[in-house]
Amino acid sequence: MGTLTTAELAPATRLLADWVNDLTYEDLPPEIVTLAKGMLLDYLGCAIAGSHRPHTRAATAIETEMGGVEQSTVLGTSHRLPMDRAAFLNGMFGSSTPQLDDVCKESLGHPGVGTHPAVLAVGEARGATGRDALVAIVAGYELSWRVGAAVGLPAFDRGWHPRGGCNVFAAAVAAAKLLGLRGVDTYCAVLGLAGNQASGLMAACFWHDAWYTLSAHASANGVRAALLAQSGFDAGCTILEDPYGGYGNVVSDGTDWDRLLEGLGDRFELPFTGLKPHASSGATHGAIDAVLALRDREGITTDQVEAIEVRTYQVAAETLGRRHPDRHVHATMSVPYLVSRALIDGRIWLDQFSDSKLADSEVNRLQDLVTMIVDPELDAMAPKYLPHEVTIRTTGGREVSERVLTPRGDPENRMSQSEIEAKFHLLVEGILDPDAAAEAVTLVGSLELLDDLGSLLATLRRVHS
Repeated sequence: MGTLTTAELAPATRLLADWVNDLTYEDLPPEIVTLAKGMLLDYLGCAIAGSHRPHTRAATAIETEMGGVEQSTVLGTSHRLPMDRAAFLNGMFGSSTPQLDDVCKESLGHPGVGTHPAVLAVGEARGATGRDALVAIVAGYELSWRVGAAVGLPAFDRGWHPRGGCNVFAAAVAAAKLLGLRGVDTYCAVLGLAGNQASGLMAACFWHDAWYTLSAHASANGVRAALLAQSGFDAGCTILEDPYGGYGNVVSDGTDWDRLLEGLGDRFELPFTGLKPHASSGATHGAIDAVLALRDREGITTDQVEAIEVRTYQVAAETLGRRHPDRHVHATMSVPYLVSRALIDGRIWLDQFSDSKLADSEVNRLQDLVTMIVDPELDAMAPKYLPHEVTIRTTGGREVSERVLTPRGDPENRMSQSEIEAKFHLLVEGILDPDAAAEAVTLVGSLELLDDLGSLLATLRRVHS
């Protein structure tokens, strides 16, 4: 771990470039194809729902006013824009549902909102096949996952969010595969140009709308990196490991170089990605599941609650422990608000974040009863698990507890295909034409048979006016 010296410099960037260059559809096992299609459908639901939030409508107005060649579909609308700008908006939309996008526990990252916008934008513009798209999806997830897992939680603790950092590499290699780029040196350039645009500083992001631009910039910058590499730009081949300005040495003081390349070519990282049934940060789902289990099993009503203790790992306790959120994005990352809201409503979905819900006197009373505690045992489990143990004390002196290591949607507790499809239909309801929604599910389900990705995007443009 740590910074490599020049003498120790491992060719990590080149090895990843070589792997991406060689990846073909024939390398994908059937289970990986199935998982990739599920991740795409999940992302589409999130992005279409996210496209109609106030901040995303404002961003769409800015981008469409500038105009440009109609290359790629802006999800949730009938608009088409240049590839990079469609990727920018669709990256923002995927993060704006709120927080129903997929999750990588090792870095607290979200590979889909970097990968899929690039796949859709470039794939549509270039007339890619469904098989091409599946290869690009797998390549993007692999890069986001490996870079994110290598820099790990030390990068997050330092203030770099993988939505903006790791995802630019994902978007770049996904775009490059769909542009038909070939050659290890070319993919070195793709990665170098992507890393040159990596962002992710969190100072402006937590609790603010700037949060949503992390994924947007990563998606757009990845597309631009691939286009620049296609035109002949080079960028060396040490963007990840270089002692001077290499991504792994800038954003983390604990980069695990072995993890970056571990199992490369022998296994895929995609199966370790989780999906979310709750509209909140994946780091809060264990607490939500624990409260819902106690509510259902013990029949607890809010008027009986005297105290709520949430024992968890350090990042969740310290970063996500702020009470009384006054805005939507903060509420999705506030464990005190979320466990209180779950106790009241029995679920955490899009309608739990309205102004009236945030201002509700009962949810504010309950938040004041929540204590967040760093538990050494649970902290040692992160990031393999993102565990929570919730104890509720009632007015009668009864104490009940529930510990959750693998919440619903975790890779070890997967959502079924029917659950993914139900989530998609629920998210696009009122935005996408019902027949188009059913068609989209069918097209994604048989993506490997699709001759032109544009037919899927044309279906997704059938929105209510």
